[in-house]
Amino acid sequence: MYTGLGIALQAYRLREGIADTMLAIAPEILCQADDVALSAIDKWDDGDFLGAKTDAEQALTMYSTLNIALQAYRLREETMELATRLAPQAFTQAETAAMAAVALWEAGDFTGARNSAERVLLLYLRAAATAERQSALAQRANLAAELQFIAANDVYNRANMAFQMGWSIDATHLFVQCLPMFREAGNIAMQRRLAAEAALQMADQRLAESDEIARYVESILQGGIQ
Repeated sequence: MYTGLGIALQAYRLREGIADTMLAIAPEILCQADDVALSAIDKWDDGDFLGAKTDAEQALTMYSTLNIALQAYRLREETMELATRLAPQAFTQAETAAMAAVALWEAGDFTGARNSAERVLLLYLRAAATAERQSALAQRANLAAELQFIAANDVYNRANMAFQMGWSIDATHLFVQCLPMFREAGNIAMQRRLAAEAALQMADQRLAESDEIARYVESILQGGIQ
């Protein structure tokens, strides 16, 4: 009974964190998980504590799957434009995995769907990190913000190594870590480029002013101005 209550509490807390968003974008999917949770409550009320525990476990799996899927969905929405342009192959791989996860959910394989959702989140993270890296390179961050880029690239390389080795948890954490690092390197490079361009414009303006002054002085020396 205590185990069942503990599982039910975990499921409830997960639902509280995702309910508003799920009701806005996919209420019918949330209802599927809610039906299982309500079934657990009914069985508890009827004294079927083992059945209640089993349903609570399934509800927890379903809410956990939806929580991971929401993280992947938000990341997809945030990075889709950049990733489709700068990391199309990685983004397509994530899209394919997402469709497979949906198929598992629809087939009632909620444990498989949860495992697949974790994979989907990792793939979207990998696509986003790859795109941010390409964006930083386009800003010449490897030259204009060399130290920051090298640090980000080191984490990115370790993330890819973990990904290739199948160390999903390590790869996920490392891709999450290098994403803002590449963005920072790109922003620093852009700011330095803008500052350099502004300095060049100022130098050109001062050179033009110096030429004008020189011509003015020359005209005086030649008696061109009384």
